[in-house]
Amino acid sequence: MKRLLLPLLSLFLITDLAKSDEMAIKSCVINYKNQMGLSTDLAFKECKKKSLVECIKKLKVFAPTYRAIAKDEKGYVIDLGEDKENWQEGAFWKERNCKVSKKFGENITRNMKDKNGWEQRYRWFRQGLCQTDSIIGAIPSDQMAYKLCDPAGYLTDGKFNIKDSETIDNMTRNQNGQFLDQGK
Repeated sequence: MKRLLLPLLSLFLITDLAKSDEMAIKSCVINYKNQMGLSTDLAFKECKKKSLVECIKKLKVFAPTYRAIAKDEKGYVIDLGEDKENWQEGAFWKERNCKVSKKFGENITRNMKDKNGWEQRYRWFRQGLCQTDSIIGAIPSDQMAYKLCDPAGYLTDGKFNIKDSETIDNMTRNQNGQFLDQGK
């Protein structure tokens, strides 16, 4: 019964939060229109930006709490969910007195270069065996908070992954697409 009640309760809380956010945006749009004389669509965009900033601020204050999904003879099984971006490296689990679980969960292994250019093997784990039935997660990074608050990315284009050189190249082109500096 508890397993059924908890998802339903969280669904109602999320629905109420979405409604309150919607009401705040409506109020904001009305204020922008009346006080500044902005068009409805421009006021809406400004209010969504403001809402996005508030959402990110809220996420950057609280770390999520993960609860056990099962009890094993070696401890409690904590699962971080299906979203692979939430999975954590071994150090995360070790800091919380947990051991990574290869038996129950999945893991990702990637060989990538570290900041010095050396090849390193990175592993992220979905589940861990912990001594307690709950653990405190990590506060999301700025990019992760942005993604959680604006999953569609329709509001603003953050251009997180565009190199500065590419931006400069695009700014130094004329209307025909040719570089302004003919030396290139």
